Amino acid sequence: MRRPWFIAMTAFVVVLGLGGFAFAANGVFAPDDDGGDVGSILSHDGPAGPDIEAPEQPEEKPAPTIEEPAKEDPPKEEPREEPKNEPKDEPSDATFIDVPEDPDPVDIKTDDATFVEITSPADGAHVDDKVVKFKGVAEPGAVVTSGDHTADIDEAGTWWMSLTLAAGWNTIPFRAEDRAGNVAEAAIKVFRVVPEEPPKQDWEFTANQKYGSCGEEIPYDVFWGTTKPETLVTVVSEFGSAETMSGKEGHWEIKVYFPDAPFGEEFKVWVESAGHEKAFWFVYTGGPDGLPPEFSISSPGHGAEVAEAVVKFKGYTEPGATVTVGELQAEVLEDGFWYVYLELAVGWNDFTFRAVDGEGLVTEKSIEVFRVEGWDFTAHQEWEVLDGYPDYNHYSGTTKPGATVNVSSPYGSGATTADDAGTWYVDVFFGEAPNGEPFTVTVSSMEQSKQFSLTVYLGEG
Repeated sequence: MRRPWFIAMTAFVVVLGLGGFAFAANGVFAPDDDGGDVGSILSHDGPAGPDIEAPEQPEEKPAPTIEEPAKEDPPKEEPREEPKNEPKDEPSDATFIDVPEDPDPVDIKTDDATFVEITSPADGAHVDDKVVKFKGVAEPGAVVTSGDHTADIDEAGTWWMSLTLAAGWNTIPFRAEDRAGNVAEAAIKVFRVVPEEPPKQDWEFTANQKYGSCGEEIPYDVFWGTTKPETLVTVVSEFGSAETMSGKEGHWEIKVYFPDAPFGEEFKVWVESAGHEKAFWFVYTGGPDGLPPEFSISSPGHGAEVAEAVVKFKGYTEPGATVTVGELQAEVLEDGFWYVYLELAVGWNDFTFRAVDGEGLVTEKSIEVFRVEGWDFTAHQEWEVLDGYPDYNHYSGTTKPGATVNVSSPYGSGATTADDAGTWYVDVFFGEAPNGEPFTVTVSSMEQSKQFSLTVYLGEG
């Protein structure tokens, strides 16, 4: 008789072995609801082994398949290098700052605030310079900039920079960034004053004086020049003044009387217009000095012999005086020189000249001149150019019989005497004449003269 427990044990072992085989072929591992490592093996229906009777098992429902949610990959962290000068045990959320090596390191702020201040110039200041130096303070070690410009900064945080300003208002921003990356900003307004250039004038101030002295009973002078068109011109002095207006082209002229001018004393006269002025000197030469006017006759000489029928007489007198000879009045220039043309008769001619100054005082002088009849003064030069051979020139002409004829120049001279017919000639050498440079040769006789031009070329011929 078989033992029931042995048979049951044998059947269990057989079933367990077949179940393991089935698991290997078709089994599914289902984890426990607890999430542990122990799961259930679920077999599929299939033919049982030929030699084993499988005990009837109660029908079980297949275990539901549980789908686990897909797990998301954790975010990747960027690798971060730890500064060499930081300890290895620094917390992961610490802020690291690269500090350059410095024998005197600046105390660096690592908080969230920095600052920048502008101390000069003041906000709203007006300046005249085109380039202005700005100064201020910031956190030591910070970088202070304005646009593309970077300021200099010292260890105490004092900074400075020079900027070019435009005319008018300038708004200048400043930015400070410390070594921790904190930023501060400030701005300032500065007004640059640019003086306006005066408009370019298209006129010129000029002033001129005509006389400078006067011997009339009431002395006067004439002034003229240019100034701004249609502008007042004044002439001012201690002894007389006047004014006028310039024309549309800016030209002006004015006659000024000096009724109170002292005799013989120079005084200043000022011409003023459009902000310009010019000074002149004036002297009254007329006054009651009690002296007769100075007077002289320089040509012809007393007792001279002349051939011309009309001769020019000339000399000097006191400026402002009048000169007369008979009923004729001589021309007196501003500087006192005078001249007059007189007709001579053949033989001796006597003339008396009379000079009268502003006081009515008189100076008289007489002169005798002999006009020779029947001869004329003439002079001729043979060549205008000497080319080296001959090295002299031939001069000839006529004059009073027996009169002396002189030929003179800076580089050669000669003299001769006219014959009984009044004919004369002379050869003059010019060995010292400059090569190729023209000069003047003068021929004179009996108070008359004639000039010639001569050019000498040395060493040619």
